[in-house]
Amino acid sequence: MKLLIHADDLGNSRSISDNILDCFGSHLPLNGASIMANGHAFDYAAEEFNKLNGNYRLAVHINLMEGPACLSSDEVPLLVDKQGYFRHSFQSLFAAYYVSSKNRKAIAAQVKAEMRAQMQAVAKYLPPNCELHVDSHQHFHMIPFIFKLLMELHQEIPIGYIRIAREPFFFHIKGKGILNYFGLNLIKHLLLNFLAKKCIKLLKGTHIKSPDFFVGVLFTGNISIYSVTKA
Repeated sequence: MKLLIHADDLGNSRSISDNILDCFGSHLPLNGASIMANGHAFDYAAEEFNKLNGNYRLAVHINLMEGPACLSSDEVPLLVDKQGYFRHSFQSLFAAYYVSSKNRKAIAAQVKAEMRAQMQAVAKYLPPNCELHVDSHQHFHMIPFIFKLLMELHQEIPIGYIRIAREPFFFHIKGKGILNYFGLNLIKHLLLNFLAKKCIKLLKGTHIKSPDFFVGVLFTGNISIYSVTKA
C-alpha cells in the first residue's frame, strides 16, 4: 500500500499557505498539496512551493464555490454574483444544471471556461509539458457534468491524475466518533461513493490515474490517526 497524505487549499490565504508549507520536509508527513488558482495568496504559495526541496505533488484545486472567479463576471455570469464572487454551493450548482434545462449549455460552457483558466494558471508554475493533477474544493469536480467537462479539457491540457473520493465505510466509535454517522458527513460519504462509480467509468480508456481509495469524508473536521487507521 502506498499512502499519500495531501493538503488542500494552498493559496487560499497567506497564513493557510504558510501552515501547509511548514508541513513539508524530510521528517514531515505531506506528499503534496492542492493549490487554489483564485486564492488570495496564489502567486505567493506557488512560488514558495517551488522553492521546496523534494519530489512533492502540486495539484490544481478547482474552486467553483468560494472567493472570486479567475474570469470576469461578464464571462461567467451564471456562476458569480455582481462582485465576481462564486455564488453556488455543491447542491445549487447541481440543481442549476440538472433541474433547469434553460441554461444548461451556458452553465457548462462557463464552468469549462473557468476550470480552463484555473488549470492554465497553475500550469504556468509547473515544468513544461507536465501533466496536471486535479481535485476540487468540496469535491465539485465529481458532479457528473463537471467531470465530463474535465475529460474534454484533458484534450487541451493533459491531466495525469484526478482525485476520486471513493472512501471505504468503516466504524469508529471511540470517543465522540459515533456522532459522525448521524450528520451530513454520512450523506456526503454515500453521495460521493455513488458519484465515484460514474467517474471511474468515464476514466476507462484514458491513462489518467486516480487513487484506489480516499479517506477524509466521513470524519471531515474530526480526522485523527485513529480514524485513518480504522479506515
